[in-house]
Amino acid sequence: GLNLKSLSASVYSMKIIKADGTTLNISKNSSIQINNERLSLINFTNLSLGLLGIVTEITLECEPMYYVRSEEKVVDLDFYLLHLNSWNRKYDFLKAWWFPHTDKAYVYLSSRITKEEFDVRKDEKYSADQKKKDAEIDIKLAPLFKKSLTDATLIPKINQDSLEIYFTDRIKYGTSMDMLVHEETVPMVVSEYAITLENDQHLKALKEWKTYVDRKPQLHFPVDLRFTAQEDSFLSTSYSEPVFHIGICVREHQGKEIPEIMQAFIRIMKKYDARPNW
Repeated sequence: GLNLKSLSASVYSMKIIKADGTTLNISKNSSIQINNERLSLINFTNLSLGLLGIVTEITLECEPMYYVRSEEKVVDLDFYLLHLNSWNRKYDFLKAWWFPHTDKAYVYLSSRITKEEFDVRKDEKYSADQKKKDAEIDIKLAPLFKKSLTDATLIPKINQDSLEIYFTDRIKYGTSMDMLVHEETVPMVVSEYAITLENDQHLKALKEWKTYVDRKPQLHFPVDLRFTAQEDSFLSTSYSEPVFHIGICVREHQGKEIPEIMQAFIRIMKKYDARPNW
């Protein structure tokens, strides 16, 4: 969502052991003077990838678990692109899974609700049976994904059948943990890039990527489409501006080489100065 930042933005304080063995305690109140500018030290360290020392302790700013209403439905990819801006303003959480070779996307339109609202609609709670069925997707499809690595002609049918069988229109109510966390059980190689919204670069990048993918069957579902708010961390993929993420996966790939489709994805994303997700 355009109002949501990454986990690193929730870091309140941390302890780092530097190369000389000394300890550095940093919080959101810590700052450093560089030339004539005073900068927040936490913006260097909360997403530092170990460059500044070994992180031994982290304190995260947390909040109590809350409740979420999620409307989920299959739409044409063009319909998703048409409503992208209005949905961003209306919903707290907006995510889409594009199913390559189908021109369809499964959209998640979700917002926070009060406990009172949840209690009224708890009969529509995201049930244990629904969770079990959702978990079965990866288990049942794993052999097909594995086979498709040597026979890519299977991929369009896998994507289409999966969409029709498992991804139905529904409205769910549940806790933030149940609704916003998705467990992955199938090994996969993933690549995701963040693209500026300026001059609709994010839409241009997605359309060029789709044009490439449409040429031949080779990409597993889903292509994950999402937004992140502007952040202050210097190594953040959304540093200084909100961004749009495009993420792809090659399921059951466990070799050391980068799959051909992923190499093509990286080449196209680089054309748009996209930032790789750490």
